Order: sequence, then C-alpha cells, then structure tokens
Amino acid sequence: MNVEISQTSLEEVRRAGAEATAMAEQAHAITIRDGEHFKTAGECLQGIKGELRDLETRRKTITGPLHKAKKAVDALFKPATESLKAAEKSLKTSMGNYVAEIQRQQDDATRAAAAAAAANKPVKEVEALLIKTTEIEAPRVEGVSTRQVTKFEIEDASQLPRNFLVPDMVKIRAAVMSGVIPAGVRTWEETSIAARSN
Repeated sequence: MNVEISQTSLEEVRRAGAEATAMAEQAHAITIRDGEHFKTAGECLQGIKGELRDLETRRKTITGPLHKAKKAVDALFKPATESLKAAEKSLKTSMGNYVAEIQRQQDDATRAAAAAAAANKPVKEVEALLIKTTEIEAPRVEGVSTRQVTKFEIEDASQLPRNFLVPDMVKIRAAVMSGVIPAGVRTWEETSIAARSN
C-alpha cells in the first residue's frame, strides 16, 4: 500500500503547528488574578481543546491507512510466524529435555565414580567410571548453544516477604472512591478543570 501525503496536507500541518505554538505561548502568558482573567483562561482552554481535537483528526487521516496496512500485513504473516514459533518451541523443549537427560547421566556417573573411590575400589575401576563421565556429552551444533536458566513459581504468596509485594493501585483507588481509606494511604483534594472544545 502506498500512502502519500500531499503538499497541501503538509502545509496544513505546518500551519497548524505554528498556530498551536502561538496558542501555547498565549496560554503560558495568562496570569489569573480575577474573574475576567479566569474567563479568558477558560476561553483559551476551550480553544486549545478544539485545536487538539482538530490535530488528532488530521493525524488520524494520515496514520489511519498506515495502521490498517500494518494490520493487514501482520495478518498475512501471522499463520506462518505462529507455525514457526510453535516448531521452534517444540524443538527447544525436546533439545532441552535431551540435554537435561545427558546432564543427569553425567551426574550419575560422577556419583558412581565418587562412591567407587570412597569404597576403595581398584583405581582402574574408578578411572573407567571417570572416563565414562567425559564420554557422556550432548552433541554440539554450530550456532546452537545451551545455558542454565533459573526459573521459579510462587507456591504460597502469603509467605512472600513484604518487599516483594506490589500495591494494587486499582483496588486502592476503588476503596478510596467508596470512602474506605486503607491504612498507610493518605488522601487529599485537588481541583481538576475540565473543558469542552469550542
């Protein structure tokens, strides 16, 4: 898909950018000392909201087709990439299981050699067992490596130390809005201004 932005559209965006800069400078210059200044600030705020709405509409006329095209391309490639990702996962799991089995066999052979040495078995027998540990090895494939990764899962969340817990801000906000203030939470009031665009 070929998305073109006309010279007219570019000029409109540049002009809107200059207007937005002027509006922002005007807004920053307002100092509210009385009701008349408050009214001027409110009118300016409504103008800014309207300009933001108009800019967003213009932006979406450019980005909308791009998003639509990206979504179509993603959908086109999705079956193939999902299939390959599933195959990759399957192979990695199988290879990981094989490497884990090789490691288990090496550990068993090492324990057997240590037990033979501790039981004062003949040196030749202990050496044979040690040689066996070096013979048990997963084949190497150029470009493929293995590493040990520590994994974990939480078995009992109530046992976790406090410093590993994260407050649930959504639940705290819901409690505060319903008038229940949880211990350790401070509340205060701030004035919020809302404006419609003109």
